[in-house]
This record gives sequence, C-alpha cells and structure tokens, in this order.
Amino acid sequence: MMTVCPQSPQRVLCVTDREDRNIDVADDAVSQWFKGTVARSTVTVDGLDQVSYRPGRPKGPLPRATLLGRFQSDTLDLSWGEAVSPCDDAVHQRRILFVAGEYWVIEDRLIGARPHRYDLRFHLTPDASSHAVAYGGGHPAVWAPGLALVFGAPHKVALQHGRVSPRFAISESAPIVVVTEDETCDARFITLAAPLAAGEPLPRMRVRTGGQAPVTVIEIEGRGRQGRDVVAWTTGGDRGPLGIVAGAGRAAVVRTLTDGTCVTWRVDGDAPSCQTWSPNSRR
Repeated sequence: MMTVCPQSPQRVLCVTDREDRNIDVADDAVSQWFKGTVARSTVTVDGLDQVSYRPGRPKGPLPRATLLGRFQSDTLDLSWGEAVSPCDDAVHQRRILFVAGEYWVIEDRLIGARPHRYDLRFHLTPDASSHAVAYGGGHPAVWAPGLALVFGAPHKVALQHGRVSPRFAISESAPIVVVTEDETCDARFITLAAPLAAGEPLPRMRVRTGGQAPVTVIEIEGRGRQGRDVVAWTTGGDRGPLGIVAGAGRAAVVRTLTDGTCVTWRVDGDAPSCQTWSPNSRR
C-alpha cells in the first residue's frame, strides 16, 4: 500500500509494484519476495511485510489504507493518505505533490510507539542495473538513467539487488534504492523525484523547516531555466497560512525564473490558483 510510480512522457522512471500475478515459479521463497512489502515502492518497518505471507488468500487481520485527501489545480496536484498494519505499531503517512507536470515531492512520515528501523524503498527499472549511483553524506541522492532521487536529510542510502516481472513467467534484474532511518520511533523522509535528461546535473533540495513545524517548506534549485522553486504544504493536511504566499491553502509553489519573473501556484486556496508577476511590476 501507499506506493508511487514516477514516470515521464517517454518512460517509466520508477516501478510501483512487482506484478506478482505474473510470477510462475516453484521456489516459494521467490514467490514470497514478489508478494511481500519489500517488493513495493513504499516503506517497510523492521523488514516486515504489511501482512503475514501465506500461499493463497491471507487470513487474519489485514492492513488498512485510507485516502485522506486529494486537491488539484492546473499545475499542482496534492494527495495524501495513511496506512496501518497489524504486523507493527507504526503509522505510515504519505503525501505526494506533483508540480507543474515536471517532478514529484514525496513526504513519508512514520509514527511509532517504540523504536523501529524504517526503510524507504524505490524500485528502479531494469535499465538502471549496473548504472545507478548512490551518493551519501549530508545531501544524499541517487542518479539513474533518466531519473534523479534527491533526499532532504542525511539518511543512509544504498542500492540493493531486486527483480521485476514485466510479463508472465519473465523475471528481470532491477536495482532497489533503500533509504534508512534506524532505532527511532518517528521518522520523516522527503524525496524529490525528477526526470533527468542525459548530461544534466542532479537538482538540489533543501528542507527549511523541522519535522514538527505546522508547515513544511522546501527549496529546489538546479533544474535549468526553471530557476528556484519554493514548495510548502501544511503538515497536518488542513487548510491554513503557508507563509510563502498570501492567504491560506493546503499547498503552494513559488517559482522564481532565471529572469526574475515569479509564478505562484496553490491548491485549495482563497486566491487564484496561478499568479505571475515580473520584477518590473513590483512596487
């Protein structure tokens, strides 16, 4: 549950779910892997599945996912939801912003009653095998053919071996990006997922606000003539002041182009969803 599949008009950039209905193997361990949570682009808690595996239909309590809201304008799409599992005490909240049809911002919040290991997982496509590169340090990121994944905090980032089944009984090797926070009750992951043309540098992202702030604000730069984007959303999903624009809303973007022109977009606000002004128009 709570998976995401970034893709550009030309190609799929990140696989959402392994197609377990395509698997036809005698090895039960392989079948279990394909049907497990680790084979999804979501977050695992202590390496556990969201529901205990068994051949056939599951028995006992099932995980529950709730869509908490979706709001759209012509240039900004916001959705968020929540998932809980009978296998652990953590609550997983995921928010996805799709900005100007260009890139995704994905926020994952994990809230647990005791310390856990949280692994955020992104399954790349087979053509990323032997090509994807993970960068650690204070500004971790992953480069893969056609895709940049940039993370908002100094998490541990690694590449692991995985598989994808594009057609029935066909299995191909494909890497998995694993981003980890360990021995913590609560965790927050903010990910920028952006298409990347050949030869382009990785974009940069900076998170301005702490995890408990009522509004989350990030800055994104290094995306060519787009200049700089400042993206904000209310942490609780409610409508309120965002700080980067006048009035209230659930999310907004302020884009400053390289010529100084500014464009703002918002969802569920009390002002037009899109406004533009240039440096010469300011007083």
